[in-house]
Amino acid sequence: MIQRFAPDFIMVSSGFDAAFVDPLGSMMLSSDSYRKMAKDLIACAEQQCQGKISFAHEGGYSKEYVPHCAVALIEELLGVRGESVDDSLSEVNQRGYQELQLHQMAVVDKVAAICKLPGDDEAHNIILNQIQGLFKGLDIEQKREIIQRVLNE
Repeated sequence: MIQRFAPDFIMVSSGFDAAFVDPLGSMMLSSDSYRKMAKDLIACAEQQCQGKISFAHEGGYSKEYVPHCAVALIEELLGVRGESVDDSLSEVNQRGYQELQLHQMAVVDKVAAICKLPGDDEAHNIILNQIQGLFKGLDIEQKREIIQRVLNE
């Protein structure tokens, strides 16, 4: 999708509040998650804009864990792997996968609409069916109605 924008550079608002121990975000990300995202964004910048990329730190409220996330990102930017160790990785990796939540899907749908991405009923059905319990017993139209109400709020 980024090719559609043909960026001259990429600027990343790099908050760490989605880390699993963040008191506000708590969204299951680890320092390895931030490392992987940084790696992917750097590769994208290499392909799209001669590697021109900037990361601006702007959030993260776990004074114990933000440094691990920042080190992972900086190491990826520098192309090195230091000696720092994130002792929390085994804990977060044991927490397992979480299904996409209704409020998360609403955000994804809203972004897709703003970017004018084509709709896909089959993809919608797959996502909707992954939401455990919330939509049990509802048909596709009832599910869409609930999502639409969420998007309009």
